[in-house]
Amino acid sequence: MNAIQYFDWGNNGNNIPFCQVRVKDYFTTQKGKNIERHIPLQGDYRSDINFGVINPSGIGSVDVKTKKFEIIREGNDIVCKAYIKNNFRETRKLTAIDFHTRFNRRTYIASESYGYLYINGRKVKIGGSMSGIVVEEAVISFYAVGGDLEKGMIYEDNGESITFQSLFGKELTIVLI
Repeated sequence: MNAIQYFDWGNNGNNIPFCQVRVKDYFTTQKGKNIERHIPLQGDYRSDINFGVINPSGIGSVDVKTKKFEIIREGNDIVCKAYIKNNFRETRKLTAIDFHTRFNRRTYIASESYGYLYINGRKVKIGGSMSGIVVEEAVISFYAVGGDLEKGMIYEDNGESITFQSLFGKELTIVLI
């Protein structure tokens, strides 16, 4: 089951920061140096958040069209600042969350980098795949995954489930391996 949410951003003051994704020391790698001259950047087409949730009948996905993300450099880190409407609510457990900024064609060199995920300093349990950043000619994507399909994304220290709502105002940090 796919659900699609679309928001008319307008100028009504309801744009709020959702969270930010930081990839530590990305610009110390050759992959980071390949896009360094394009920073800061903002998608000239659209940005969206896709996330998997646990339903009583199984795994579902939700696609949310959002205000364009800001992608900036802070020290050696690449940071994606994501926004969402302040009245958006989602309380189901997450299995993954992805942040995509789409562009008209750019001269980026395609690359993939993966690592461990932390949310405000708490490590997320590793699942079947790793969190990371993927750069392509028309999109830059940040992937946050962890846990398994039965329990969803959970913290490694106490097994607490991670929901979409619990990410508001948090920083998701990917430490590359």
